[in-house]
Amino acid sequence: MRTVINKNALDKLHRRYHRRDFVSPDPLEILYNYDAAEDREIAGLVASCLAYGRVAQILKTVVAVLEVMGPSPRRYIESARLARLRRDFSGFKYRFTTEQEMIALLRGAGGMARRHGSLDRCMAHCLGRN
Repeated sequence: MRTVINKNALDKLHRRYHRRDFVSPDPLEILYNYDAAEDREIAGLVASCLAYGRVAQILKTVVAVLEVMGPSPRRYIESARLARLRRDFSGFKYRFTTEQEMIALLRGAGGMARRHGSLDRCMAHCLGRN
């Protein structure tokens, strides 16, 4: 059975709940630290990929990763080459996520951002909405 999504209903829910006070303690609260959408999408990718385990530990790890990336996660992933990623994330471990997996995630995101301009535009391209 196919479910039809009602855009008006979703927009109404978005208007009602798209507020910072509804986010905490979700790791996505980190997104409010960034003004640029391109930085938020990278921070959101990192946060969502590490969002397993205790919330306090998730937030601690996400903050640590984003601190390495500096004030603009987008600029970091677009400019960081493999050697820098290896240096910056040497010894990284969060539960069962290894440094190699974090490096692969950031390299992949960087490649998509460089090729398409943003992760959002990459997704639109892949869905045929460009």
